[in-house]
Amino acid sequence: MTLTAERPYIIFDSLTVGRNARLTIEKGAKVLFHDKASLVVHGSIVAEGTPDAMIDLRGDRLDNVLPDAPYDILANQWNGIRITRESFDNRLSHVNMRSTSVGIDIDSCGDLSRRKLLLVNSWLHNSGGNVLTSRHAWVDAYGVCFSEAAGAVVSLTGGKHTMQQCTFANNYLFGAPYNAIVYLDGIKETENTPGGNPLMEASFENCIIYGMGVPISPSDLTGSKVYLRYVLFGVKGEDDDNFLNCIWESDPLFLTRRSDYYFNYHVAPDSPAIGAGNPAFVTELSLYDMNGNNRLSDGNPTLGAYQKPEEPQEE
Repeated sequence: MTLTAERPYIIFDSLTVGRNARLTIEKGAKVLFHDKASLVVHGSIVAEGTPDAMIDLRGDRLDNVLPDAPYDILANQWNGIRITRESFDNRLSHVNMRSTSVGIDIDSCGDLSRRKLLLVNSWLHNSGGNVLTSRHAWVDAYGVCFSEAAGAVVSLTGGKHTMQQCTFANNYLFGAPYNAIVYLDGIKETENTPGGNPLMEASFENCIIYGMGVPISPSDLTGSKVYLRYVLFGVKGEDDDNFLNCIWESDPLFLTRRSDYYFNYHVAPDSPAIGAGNPAFVTELSLYDMNGNNRLSDGNPTLGAYQKPEEPQEE
């Protein structure tokens, strides 16, 4: 089945993709979910937007919760996406998904020979739980902005992951997050790995991890196969065998103003993230950012999901 951009879709209860079925969502499509609605994927989903025609996955409230604030600022408007154990080969590109209860929730499969989910140039944000949760699966992200969660922005247990040119930021509106911005489990031999699942292999390259709460947990990755290369953090720290060429205790100067309900993860022109990336970590999938900008056109890439800085808005 294909959802087109001809007119918006509103989903009540749930939209379920059956086994061996594929849901295709075309560029510019708008899919609005009613309270507690879900997208459950047993087969596969392919959502391919473009820089000028992103795909919207959001709640169906189009009015304002406050005189100057739309319902888009509220989490828990719909449930989110569940990718089940038997689902593989899912792809979301140029997707703006927000205002969920659980974000994207990926069931454990224990099979790392097939990729469960590929995320490219998308903005996943504003969840009442985690924005992305994955257990013992192969999930990759290129040029993705993950932001605003009551829990972790991204929670990964075991599995295999490449996170390249991504922004992980938390400025959740409705309280202090109860978990780290990036939470990792199943990474060391000393930890319990139920069912004999393999330990995590993960790389974070040319990224930003910044915002409310602890940036990454655990902070000691010694002995693991988790590596963070050219990553900007807002906390004190130092490089070691797992943290390589990182920028510590720096503010990326996001344009976000939480008190004004304004969330924008482009960086200001004087951001330390500009030109701080390693071009060797810019691959075919991350060469262009969400807006279509070439990361290598002006020298070294900017850290995070967005290549071009923006001037702050006037107060």
